[in-house]
Amino acid sequence: MRHGSWALQKDPAYRHDARTVQSQEQVRLGIEHTPELAALYDGTARRLGVAEEDFWPHLTLGLAKHDFPAAEAEALDLPSTTETAPVVELQQELSVTDFWVLVHKALT
Repeated sequence: MRHGSWALQKDPAYRHDARTVQSQEQVRLGIEHTPELAALYDGTARRLGVAEEDFWPHLTLGLAKHDFPAAEAEALDLPSTTETAPVVELQQELSVTDFWVLVHKALT
């Protein structure tokens, strides 16, 4: 589990605190880094010039409406499933609530 915001990092008053999820930060859950995800990322995102050095596939759970302890996010009882996700998307963040879909691929 991670939290943070690229948009807030541009604000000189913002200071990331690993112990506190701050208002307007995104809460993200890491997912298994598979060869298929790596190939999608390398084949698409790098060609578009949006590559990150430390690609971390994740699911954005939500946007914090107020500050709360990070331990609460880490203790979330997430639903589980025995099936794979029906699709995978690579997205680029445009704002804290808007994303540009770079790739949308059905998984079979």
